[in-house]
Amino acid sequence: MVLDEGSADLTTFNTIFKRYRFKRYPFGLISAQDEYQKQMEKAFEDIDIALIVDNVAEIAISTKEHDRKLRIVLEKAREKRIKFNKEKCFFDAEAIHYIGHILTKGDMKPDPSKLRALKEILAPKSNDELKAFLGMFNYLSRYTPGLSNLNQPLQELAKAKEFEWEAVHNQARIQEAICSNLQSGPNL
Repeated sequence: MVLDEGSADLTTFNTIFKRYRFKRYPFGLISAQDEYQKQMEKAFEDIDIALIVDNVAEIAISTKEHDRKLRIVLEKAREKRIKFNKEKCFFDAEAIHYIGHILTKGDMKPDPSKLRALKEILAPKSNDELKAFLGMFNYLSRYTPGLSNLNQPLQELAKAKEFEWEAVHNQARIQEAICSNLQSGPNL
């Protein structure tokens, strides 16, 4: 995305040689992710595909449907001058890793590395750690019906003025509930 003059000036930085500024929107800016997401949604607004920032995914049951959507996406990308990274493109794959999930035809499961992290996570020692802890569980919540009931004591602790981890906050039940439901995963 090309920056206008005023926005480009705001990205100016100094080196020992001279000053530089970005001509295009750098991905490292705080607002970059939201802006990229908005632009991608606008570019592909009339096509039913999964879009998360600069990641595009389409899983189709039939080859005809896949080929039809692929053609539409590639034509729209050409029209909008969007380029895809050849190394990150997969066609006619049985399964793909996508934003922490594994997508297959008609099914979605969590990435095994996320499950390992979930099993190995230690009890939080502060409110900030608790929020990250809850984020990890919430990320996998689609795989666990009733998770909000299980993590209610943790939600209450996150709102408390003082952080005091007690037996009622033991995360083992949550980890066990999520892991026991992860084998099947929800249908897409």
